[in-house]
Amino acid sequence: MKGTDFSNPAGFILLGFSDQPQLEIVLLLVVSTIYILTLVGNTAIILVSNVNPELHMSMYFFLSSLSFLDLCFTTSIILQMLWNLEGPEKTISYPGCVIHLYLALGLCSTECVLLTVTAYDRFSAICQPLSCRHAPKTSPAPGSCGLDQWFRGVHGSDHPHLPVDSLQPPHSG
Repeated sequence: MKGTDFSNPAGFILLGFSDQPQLEIVLLLVVSTIYILTLVGNTAIILVSNVNPELHMSMYFFLSSLSFLDLCFTTSIILQMLWNLEGPEKTISYPGCVIHLYLALGLCSTECVLLTVTAYDRFSAICQPLSCRHAPKTSPAPGSCGLDQWFRGVHGSDHPHLPVDSLQPPHSG
């Protein structure tokens, strides 16, 4: 006799610390504190590099871009974690998981591209100091380069190596 599984789960069940719920409260407080410090620190970097006219160079433009990227990446990951730590229902739907995966892949690849461009900027400033002009941030070069790196990073996540388009729920049986 062939068994048939008619169950259709709503998504993934995240176990976490299900056997020790008192650890979830402590972890919620620790992660919330770290998240708030991350928000304050990255926001301070962005504000200081934009307000101070002496910091209007390409290096600080890329630093503020990396800070903004860190804000986006941290927010996309930590908020889901805090939601699952705080709430009684610890599940994530399949479409939610795919969206979360694509968001994380896009932000990670954007960070890799932006770090590469930042490293090349520093390389050219150190190895060729006389030919390297430190253009002010108001010139179009750093801004268009930053936007181009965001586009390249997000576009690179359109074709992941994981077959997430064919993500199917597991069937028991």
